[in-house]
Amino acid sequence: MAKSDALAQVAAAVERLPRGLRKHIQRVRGIAVALALRHGLDPQRVDLAATACGSDAHEPSITRTKGN
Repeated sequence: MAKSDALAQVAAAVERLPRGLRKHIQRVRGIAVALALRHGLDPQRVDLAATACGSDAHEPSITRTKGN
């Protein structure tokens, strides 16, 4: 699965979360991407990680795949 596909899938799952948690995840994503750019990391990969981490805290099944 491409990073953009994975991010779209996780982002769609985030939309089902409570509003406050969605706002928190958005803030974390912005900070994470800014730090990635500053430190020469792949911002798309960091965005995916930040989004998945925030959503996983509330609904672990979002980031679990078959066989894990």
